[in-house]
Amino acid sequence: MRAIAAEATSPALLELTVNGVPKGSARVLVRGDEILISLDTLKAAGILDTPTKIETIDGLAFVASKNLGPKIKAAYDQDTLTLTLTVDPQALAPTTIGPRQRCANGSRERR
Repeated sequence: MRAIAAEATSPALLELTVNGVPKGSARVLVRGDEILISLDTLKAAGILDTPTKIETIDGLAFVASKNLGPKIKAAYDQDTLTLTLTVDPQALAPTTIGPRQRCANGSRERR
């Protein structure tokens, strides 16, 4: 891990989408034309195959968008404050869809 000075970066909160699915807010740093995404954000979005080139800034681990690797592509839209990740399905956590179960109120709920 490489530690760098935080002065060259500006924090931002962007709306994150992974393969077209909204994932909530993403903690990022903007450094010039580069976006640094927190490692915690990538993991919370279900990305298991995280890059190994990590930068530590103020004690937090970040990955530069240019270092995401061939399985993850990033697109930052400054006008809408969104970060769109296109991720190879093999780099994502498996999704399990179970049978619907009846809730206490009689409606059906997915588990």
